[in-house]
Order: sequence, then C-alpha cells, then structure tokens
Amino acid sequence: MTSYYKVTLEGDLDALSEVETLWEEIALSTSLFEATPEGTRWSLEALFLEEPDAETLFKGFTSTLEPLQETLTREFLPARDWLAENRKTFAPLKIGSFFIHSAEDRDLRPVGKRALEIEAATAFGTGRHETTKGCLELLEHLEEKKIVPARILDLGCGTGILAMAAATLFQNADIRASDNDSDAIHMTTHNLGLNQLGQRVEVLLSQGFESFSKNETYDLIVANILAEPLRLLAPDMARFTNKGARLILSGLLTIQVPEIEAVYAQNGFILEKAQDASGWSAILLVKQP
Repeated sequence: MTSYYKVTLEGDLDALSEVETLWEEIALSTSLFEATPEGTRWSLEALFLEEPDAETLFKGFTSTLEPLQETLTREFLPARDWLAENRKTFAPLKIGSFFIHSAEDRDLRPVGKRALEIEAATAFGTGRHETTKGCLELLEHLEEKKIVPARILDLGCGTGILAMAAATLFQNADIRASDNDSDAIHMTTHNLGLNQLGQRVEVLLSQGFESFSKNETYDLIVANILAEPLRLLAPDMARFTNKGARLILSGLLTIQVPEIEAVYAQNGFILEKAQDASGWSAILLVKQP
C-alpha cells in the first residue's frame, strides 16, 4: 500500500480550473468540488506520491492566480487500502428505474430495475453527484415521453454511466461515448464490459468534436461537464445535431443555467425541462426546426 500527500487550494471556480489544468501535468490525480453550498467558493485537491515543493506547485501561476497561494494546505495520507475504504461507502443507489451498484452488490439487484455496475474505485460518474442524477432523470423523461433518439452521443463520458443508461433505455439506438481523457476512455470501456454493453457503444478519444466526421449528426447528445466548455461547444452542438434533436447538459450550477440557456438559444436550442437539486442543474434543450 502507498502513502500520499494531499495538497488543497480554495478559491473561485474559474481560477481553480486554471490551476487544475496546470496540476494535471504533475499530480497523480486532481479533484475540483464545491466548498460552499451556494457555489461561491471551491476547493481543488491534488494527490502526490512525494511532497511537492512550492516551486513545483506554483510554476505557471499568473498574477491572477498568485493570491490562491495563501490558501494552500498540505496533508500526509498514510498508507491505507483506499479501494477497500471506497467500496465501504459505495452502497447501491436507486435513481428512478436504475439500480447502480458495485461488483460486491450484484446479488442485491432487484427485479424490475435497470441494473448498472460501476467499478467502485471510480470517484466521479457513479450516480452520486447531483449532475449525474439529473442526467439520468432526464434520460428517463425522454423514454416516458416516447422520444426515441436513433443516434446518441455521451460527450465527456467519464465512467460511461450515461452511455450505459442510454443503451439500456434506447435499445435500438446507435450510441457513441467520447472523452478527451484516456483514463476515462479506459474506464468507460471497462464498465461497458462489466454490463455486457461493449457491442452497443462505440468509445472514442476526442477533444470535443475534433475526432468526429464532419457529416455525422445526432438526435441526442448528453454532456455532463462544466459551464465553460459547454458554452464553448454550443456552435458544435448545433452543427452535430439533427433538427428536433435534444441536448442534456449538466455539470452546471443552477445560477449558471440562464447564461448557458442564452448561449444555446443563439444556436437554435430552447429549454424544455430542468432538473435542479442542491444548487446543481441538468437541463434538457430541444433544437428548433
């Protein structure tokens, strides 16, 4: 078992997102999350095998990032079986008709539920965050309304949970899952195999839509990422969707929804439904004819 050093900064989301990009090059892992319920302050945590010095941590900091240095904290994490610890907290989760579980709870799968198995070591995309829950609920909403997309994309797939949910709900759909992180691609492929869905979903490493054919279009795109990349992707979302297509967008603070709604309205989409919980939102948009 291995010990780690945890380094933490606190500040606003935009600044910490910049730092996360820098630290992804030097840290074993990074994690960005809300420090206050209203979303005004965020925390960035990074894990290292050896204690990093200040020069390493603050390399590349611009003048706007330098004030974050005062919030730095360090913590030594002694060797523990972190996977086993994580599994203790990964109790089965019920969201609508879905039953999300780890390998240890396969025997608990209830009759009549759509069971999805997710590797317990996964930190994000297990259905526990409000943004993922909102996306699952909106996918079920489409099924309930008998909206049947023929081609579906899970953009920024992470663990692949949303692609798997879509494959379960829309069994005749052509489905693709993409991410710009090779670790996410590996995890999605692994989880698809656990759920016997490897033949249903094509997995692609891509930065946004860069690796996509210019002629391909979708009837439904699900993107559980963050507000800024969603804003930047709006023109491509319009380019790669058919008339009447739906978008499920999440990773949004509720206070960010009006801005994203306005940006997507400029690209031909209108808000159809929103799922709000604990300051987070998932929204369903429809493309106008």
